[in-house]
Amino acid sequence: LNKTNFFLPLSLPFFSCSLQFLISDRDRDPQCNLHCSRSQSKPLCASDGRTYESMCDYQRAKCRESSLSVTHRGRC
Repeated sequence: LNKTNFFLPLSLPFFSCSLQFLISDRDRDPQCNLHCSRSQSKPLCASDGRTYESMCDYQRAKCRESSLSVTHRGRC
């Protein structure tokens, strides 16, 4: 999971600092925040040996593990 650092400088009377924000790829990519419906079950088998109940479930997992790939449609 790649993370990007953002720095926000703050200048307040008697106080100076910078806030650091960590924003992950998962937070920026809309495919990583999908809500997967259980009514559209079309299982597929991925390279991690797991069966994902839908392409949506697979896409969410791929956000966590970018090297993941589909090996075939159907259960593993």
